[in-house]
Amino acid sequence: MLAKRGLTLGKFLPLHEGHALLLRSAAKHCHELTVLVGVASNDLYSFEQRERWILDLLEPVTTQTGTRVHVVRDPDPDPLVEKDAEGTVTDERYWTQWLEQNQSHLANIDLVFTSDRYGREIARRIGARWFPVDPDREVVAISGSQIRALMHQNFHAVCDVAKPDVAITVAVLGAESTGKSTLVKRLADLYQTRYAPEWGRIISEAHSELTGSDFDAIVTMQDELITTAQRRGNGLCFVDTEA
Repeated sequence: MLAKRGLTLGKFLPLHEGHALLLRSAAKHCHELTVLVGVASNDLYSFEQRERWILDLLEPVTTQTGTRVHVVRDPDPDPLVEKDAEGTVTDERYWTQWLEQNQSHLANIDLVFTSDRYGREIARRIGARWFPVDPDREVVAISGSQIRALMHQNFHAVCDVAKPDVAITVAVLGAESTGKSTLVKRLADLYQTRYAPEWGRIISEAHSELTGSDFDAIVTMQDELITTAQRRGNGLCFVDTEA
């Protein structure tokens, strides 16, 4: 039996495969899911980016289940307050403030989904049941802090929907026939990653005359090639043209 309303939360900096397991599990076990995104002023990625990642990730699940997903802000998510061994905040002043500022999102929640054991305390405080998802990191052994510390080594664990925003993309610009295509190929080989070729050149070589729709396609195809290179690379990709 599905729960009526579920809650999950996190920073999602960036969205990784552990988050994906958590979010998909939550969306499959309730009719309505609220995702509370911790937002601080110095975050690497905006709330809007993270909202889009989450909704894009969950689209196949929500299409199948009909689950309604609400992605909302949780300001100042990581205060400098004491926590116990499980990461649960022990400062009552914090709990009072957090519960008050998120009151509208916490009402009538049935299940709290977390991969951290502090979810037990959140559930207790709002009168819900805790639903742990891989709390010992036995299925996905990664964290956002590990990825941020060693992005190159851990880029593979970033969700595909987030990779275009997370990857470093280097565009090599210059006049026509100055060796840009050769350079991006050699750079990609040197850094053992991916590159995106210039689709305008590809279509020009295929047809002696270009149509208006070809020029429209140059923009969309170039964007698709770059996005694919960003997702399939190691956190770094090279392009020899961009919009």
